[in-house]
Amino acid sequence: MKHPVRHPRNKTRNEAIREKVKPLVSVLILAVMLVSLYVSSYIPFDRYVSKQIATFNAIGTGRGTNGTNAIPSEEGKGKAIGTGKVINTGSSKANQAVRTDDTDKAGTKGDHYGYLQPQVVDGFSEEPIQGATVVIPEINQKFVTAEDGYTAAIRIPIQEDAHFEKIEPKPWSEVTILVYCPDYIEYALFQAHVWESQSRKGPKILLFPKEKGKENEPFGVVEGPHRIWIKELVEKYRPKK
Repeated sequence: MKHPVRHPRNKTRNEAIREKVKPLVSVLILAVMLVSLYVSSYIPFDRYVSKQIATFNAIGTGRGTNGTNAIPSEEGKGKAIGTGKVINTGSSKANQAVRTDDTDKAGTKGDHYGYLQPQVVDGFSEEPIQGATVVIPEINQKFVTAEDGYTAAIRIPIQEDAHFEKIEPKPWSEVTILVYCPDYIEYALFQAHVWESQSRKGPKILLFPKEKGKENEPFGVVEGPHRIWIKELVEKYRPKK
């Protein structure tokens, strides 16, 4: 005996609820998969820097991080990052003709470089300052900020800190940044970090207007060492009981 065909309107309540829930379950499963993928691929900055410091120390001592000899490969050395071309780090205006000199002319014996792209802003409003002059004494070059406050990407030769070479080598290089702008107090940033083969968007430099009737001495700032390096230095020389 044939069963009567059930009309769509005669669906049970459970079937109706199941059909409404199915899309929500699918979306939930997809969201869980995307979050899991993101979490598994994300590398915390501290872990990345710690690994970089460990690798740098291993190369400096001639030992690999797994106990084997670490022999840096010459393949690719001085390529791409050392070609002398300016890297586009996101500011098209700052990467146009705002440089007054070419960093490729900076004399250096090394083939290792890092990049900086300082931004100059007003100290009160934090609005970008156009036309500020940024000077890097280590390479004897000057740069002019664009409308967004950024200079072009500046190529910096990587030089090891000789003072800490035998104490606790630093995995970064350091430069001085001097900033000049009419009606603003001169700014000097010392020991600005430059990492090999990396392009740093910054540092962000805050200029403050000059006050009439005051001396307005240059504003000096020192960028401190990375906290992971400080921790390793302290632990390395901790007195033994």
